[in-house]
Amino acid sequence: NSIADAHYTLEQAKRQEISTNSSFNIKFTKDLTFETKIGTQYWERKFDNMNNKYYGPSAGTKGSIYKTDTQMFTYDVLKMLRYKKTFGVHDLEVLAAHQNNNYQYKFMDASKSQLALPLPEFEQAAVNIGANSYTDNVRLESYFAQANYDFDNRYYFTGTVRRDGSSRFLNDKWGTFYSVGAAWNLTNEAFMKDQTILSNLKLKTSYGLTGEQDGVGLYPGYDRYNTETGAGGTSSFVFTTKGNPNLTWETSKMFQVGLEFGILNNRIEGSLDFYNKITDDLIFERRVPPSDGYAIINVNGGQLRNQGFEFDVTGHIIKGKNGYLDLTLNGEMLDNKLLSMPIDPATGQEKIIDVQGNYGRATNQSIYDFYVREWAGVNPTNGAPLWNQYYNDVNGNGVVDAGEGITSMTTFLAAN
Repeated sequence: NSIADAHYTLEQAKRQEISTNSSFNIKFTKDLTFETKIGTQYWERKFDNMNNKYYGPSAGTKGSIYKTDTQMFTYDVLKMLRYKKTFGVHDLEVLAAHQNNNYQYKFMDASKSQLALPLPEFEQAAVNIGANSYTDNVRLESYFAQANYDFDNRYYFTGTVRRDGSSRFLNDKWGTFYSVGAAWNLTNEAFMKDQTILSNLKLKTSYGLTGEQDGVGLYPGYDRYNTETGAGGTSSFVFTTKGNPNLTWETSKMFQVGLEFGILNNRIEGSLDFYNKITDDLIFERRVPPSDGYAIINVNGGQLRNQGFEFDVTGHIIKGKNGYLDLTLNGEMLDNKLLSMPIDPATGQEKIIDVQGNYGRATNQSIYDFYVREWAGVNPTNGAPLWNQYYNDVNGNGVVDAGEGITSMTTFLAAN
């Protein structure tokens, strides 16, 4: 009875959220300031699901109740000392700062069955089905300094150095990163004053070392276990995930050069950028022999290059008091290539290929290259799909015998 099931079944969710941002400054002198910024966010979501005992999926258990309570709290605190001074045509800004970020996620759920009354409260249910809860935490602490200088609004120089520590890593939490950059605003040069076509023209370049920690979960350095009930009601720990205490930051060295321009009083604006990014210590999922007791472990290894050209052009077609019309064209050309693979501990050499789902990763290939069976069309007799089968015909009989099939052409060619 779908109508009665819809009438007696309850599903509801409630969410409450609060965000705060606060700041205060202490001005020691006209040029020296201490700044503090604090941001917080909290939300809670409660979900109730009640399946009635008369109709529907829980009729056999005389109804059921399922509840979840999810909470998230994060805060970010920035403390910064800033010195800013103008000396004639020279502008100088120097700052030093400390920043810490904390993220906490709490989850709890429980369910019971055999309802007395159709009310979404556990006191109305007699049989416990199960309950679960956990709390996740991740923290990031950073120290950084930066210097910015410009001469007569024509030449700009900037430099940054920072040290970040992440709770995601165990033995090697900290990484040191830096960047330098320069720009030349040709618009303010004397030789540009007499022309009327280019209203803005700036050349820019930068080089830096950055770190990446995403994509490895919150506790990649630890072995993880689940708690389960064993024989006789005793508790036991069941191994689930192998951790790597030596896992650390991916590091990327990036060079960039670009051009910003404006034409005819900025009626047309745009930018052109070329970049070359080399990432070391890639975070890879390494497959290991089943005899180790686990199948995959995250490791640092390999080198990846991302190289590309980006462009963005905007034309301000109509500018009016009551409206405007812009037309923007942007795009990117990207070349992605693995320059080296992680070391395979079984051979002491670079791993030949690493297959993740439908993708195969190998030296001189893109990480987005598909690695799947080669399609050979459709069987005209029964319409079944066909794929090419490659094999090493050792006995020369033209038939695929046992042990002659090639499961990975890349591995086979590397070995032969």
